[in-house]
Amino acid sequence: MEDSGEHLLLPLVLRELPYSWDTGFTWPRELPETEANIARARAILEACAPEAPVPDPVPDPDWTRDEDEGEEEPAWLEIRVVLREFMPYADQVTEERMAEAMRECVLLGIPGVPVDADGEEAERFVRRWVSWIGGWIAGEVFTWLGMCVDDDTLVTPWAMELAERYARFGVATDRALSMLHWHGTVPRSREALARLKADGTLSP
Repeated sequence: MEDSGEHLLLPLVLRELPYSWDTGFTWPRELPETEANIARARAILEACAPEAPVPDPVPDPDWTRDEDEGEEEPAWLEIRVVLREFMPYADQVTEERMAEAMRECVLLGIPGVPVDADGEEAERFVRRWVSWIGGWIAGEVFTWLGMCVDDDTLVTPWAMELAERYARFGVATDRALSMLHWHGTVPRSREALARLKADGTLSP
């Protein structure tokens, strides 16, 4: 994709990710704790780290309907299906493919998609989805760091610091909190969780 001539929308370190969106950008559980894998995880989290609360908090990629609340399925789930078809890998997240995907969504009658792929609404749509895709990739990194990295010294303190920032600013919040809990024996994790609980980010 680097030579396609299309306008790439994700940072290089994300574009190099070999895992497809069809599987949710999931990192293999058997991936070894090598210096290279830890370095890639850190680089991705640093590249996607929010500097302030995001205007559109990243939704949970594993959204399920709450039957008791009578929730309706959000339109973004339908949009995501279309986007996956047009850009199954991170290095295919481009301005041109976003425009094609928007036109396809409009043809399918999916609500919340700009009709004009060149207007201001389309720009906001693209910014939101680029942010969400980056957030979902970061969430998978947090899951791998929490579930699959047993050596706490490999992730202390940088992973805890980044997880706290993500949780506080509304990006991959649940995955970031889960990573902190998985490494709950580490003082840095306990301190981050205590701060998040104190400021209301973490539920009692």
